[in-house]
Amino acid sequence: MSSETGTSPIDAISAPADNVQIPYLAHEQAKSNEYGGKYTIHHFYFQCQEVGETPISFPLDANPRHPQMNVQVSAMRDTLQNDPKDFINRNNGIVVLASDVETEEVKQSTTEGIVTFNFGDGEGVCNGGHTLLAIQKHGDVPKAVVHVEVIELGDVEAKSTSRRQEISKIADARNNNNQLEERSEANFLGYYDQYKQELNDSRVVDWHEGDPNAIDDAINAYQFFRLLKALDVKKYGHPLYDVRGKNHSSLATSVSRVHRRWKENMDDWKQEEGDPETRPLRYLTPLTNDVIYLREMVSHHLKHFNYDSGMRRRKVFQEYFQSSSRDLLINGFENTTGYDLPNPVEVLFSGLFRTNLYLSESDIGSVKIVGWFRDLDQLWAERSKAILMDLQGDFKDNDKDPKNFIRANATFTHDFYLHGMSDVIDEPPEIVYTVDEDDEARYVQPEDPQDATHELTVHNDPDEPDKLEPATGNIDEVAMTRVELGDVYEYAMLSE
Repeated sequence: MSSETGTSPIDAISAPADNVQIPYLAHEQAKSNEYGGKYTIHHFYFQCQEVGETPISFPLDANPRHPQMNVQVSAMRDTLQNDPKDFINRNNGIVVLASDVETEEVKQSTTEGIVTFNFGDGEGVCNGGHTLLAIQKHGDVPKAVVHVEVIELGDVEAKSTSRRQEISKIADARNNNNQLEERSEANFLGYYDQYKQELNDSRVVDWHEGDPNAIDDAINAYQFFRLLKALDVKKYGHPLYDVRGKNHSSLATSVSRVHRRWKENMDDWKQEEGDPETRPLRYLTPLTNDVIYLREMVSHHLKHFNYDSGMRRRKVFQEYFQSSSRDLLINGFENTTGYDLPNPVEVLFSGLFRTNLYLSESDIGSVKIVGWFRDLDQLWAERSKAILMDLQGDFKDNDKDPKNFIRANATFTHDFYLHGMSDVIDEPPEIVYTVDEDDEARYVQPEDPQDATHELTVHNDPDEPDKLEPATGNIDEVAMTRVELGDVYEYAMLSE
């Protein structure tokens, strides 16, 4: 479902299909394994004109953050244009990872030799991407020279998973002057891939530093993950599936701690070559588009929903919820704008819908179906006024201080969906998804059971697995109709 049609300032990012040959001015080779290192290290000096050819000679697959135009690039441009001979002295150069490096001396007037690089998956520039960008845009000057350090990986850590993790460690270490964000490493390792695949348009999330595909108002990957994690019944509890969990107040006030723990779990899962069904938080993946929709719905409805005139004059609105407007990422609402809410408020409301979450059984490791007991908009219409009044009371109890309000446990206890009993499912879900990466569909209760394509069997005991099966005749259980996921939500960018 993902759509990634954005562009990067650099003309080529992934590894080229063929080997790359570049003339060099000088070359030194150090076999670092003689001193306890793993790899052979090469030092090359190239004319910037040779490195800056288009398509670019060096891929960026090894660099978890892609370079963007910034003040550093502007400074390098000035040097290249005004003092090209001094570029080598003022620049740290480029660090490249390659599977294989072969050199051939030619001793011509303008070069000492030719080097051939072979780049595998995930290899290329791991540090110095902004230098590469400056050279490609402004390096067509004969006197400018750049130093390129090449780490020849060879067959070390040949297993694909281990090799990519090794590349990530090198890139992180080589970027230590400007610490690599954890989301960039997670993206590089492919930890977000299933969420990207599930989204109708993955450009709505800024997955890593310098993400060339992200739209201008994209959600930061940390915030997206917090909104998703707020629905985790195992961590934060649910009256049917895990009554031991605590509320999600800590998630609203911590930007990266929960993400870091998830990434560590993903690291362990990858290292152990885990089964796809045991991937951390896999059971929430089908809700990826719903997480975006829920965020947009809250933004829109807090600004435009038809409340009495006094609601938006209450202090919690005036001093915390009300903010500048932003364009909504999803079409279909009465208006195209909503509040640009503070991140903690978005997390607060996302988690207040957690009790509305339906699972086919209480063991999240075995869940095959996930969904919602009630339609999200319907639930907002039924419950939002009462919840907003409760939140106003909490705001008042915390001295009308937004910081105290968002840190108070009571703020996070006003669930949108109220279960009739604590240990029995008393109504079937209106919306479900299968926890299957290949089934890009939503299943909803039709107005006419004759339109059913599937039948959902729901057991009162949440420990007994429910089943969703194709309809074969008369519907004895819950009638459900399959809807293609691409037809459910229309992202604003796709309609332009």
